[in-house]
Amino acid sequence: MKNQRPRRQDAASAKPPFKPGNERPKPPAWVHLYGLHAVCAALENPDRRPGMLFFDQKKEEALRPNLEPILERHHNPPPLQATSAQHMGTLVPDGAPHQGVVLKTRPLENADFKAVCARLSEQTGLVVVLDQVTDPQNVGAIIRSAVAFGAQALVTTDRNAPFETGALARAAVGGVDHLPWARVTNLADALNALGETGAVLMGLDGSDEAEDIFVPPKQRRVLVLGAEGKGLREKTRETVDVLMRLPTDPAFPHLNVSAAAAAALMLLRV
Repeated sequence: MKNQRPRRQDAASAKPPFKPGNERPKPPAWVHLYGLHAVCAALENPDRRPGMLFFDQKKEEALRPNLEPILERHHNPPPLQATSAQHMGTLVPDGAPHQGVVLKTRPLENADFKAVCARLSEQTGLVVVLDQVTDPQNVGAIIRSAVAFGAQALVTTDRNAPFETGALARAAVGGVDHLPWARVTNLADALNALGETGAVLMGLDGSDEAEDIFVPPKQRRVLVLGAEGKGLREKTRETVDVLMRLPTDPAFPHLNVSAAAAAALMLLRV
């Protein structure tokens, strides 16, 4: 391992003036979570505000062992609605495998970014940052891996990042209820703030200028991933401490962003 690594640029970017239409995007008022893992994780999360739990009346006996203990200890269990398989299908995207259960719930509140920085400053750990990764399935899969490998939080931009949806939550296998998710307006500023915690900022990148991935001696780490195809934006590349690439076969380097995230998280786990 080399002793010297490129360091991040300290200059913060100037914030653009406010213009009408630049308001922060708002999440939907309600989301429909589906799939047993996602629904159970949501019901066990005290920060959730569930509205209605729908279940396929023909699957009640099969669902009871999973749902009944959670509902019995829930501080404010949602109303239950037994319904038909046909009606269940109208609550989710066409063909979505809901497993006979759908939870109508308020989406989770945005995590406090300052709290994310404070925790990383106080504890060694790893934070995942997504630079305009827009596909809900990919974001959900990244959240799943982040929880599995012990990440502290997820950070995305307000714009060009999906909100919580049923498809995203199912891809995360309930991970959205285990991982704080902070949305920020300016990613470069957020990266600089994370860098001030003493963390090394690592941008995953497939370009020739990137180094082979290495495990840094610092126990505070920030893994930054870019959009499928486009990769990291130029400003993000300038802001991170180091660009790193996975040791894929040069003849077939084709990992999607969620697979790349899983591989990097396994290597970088604190």
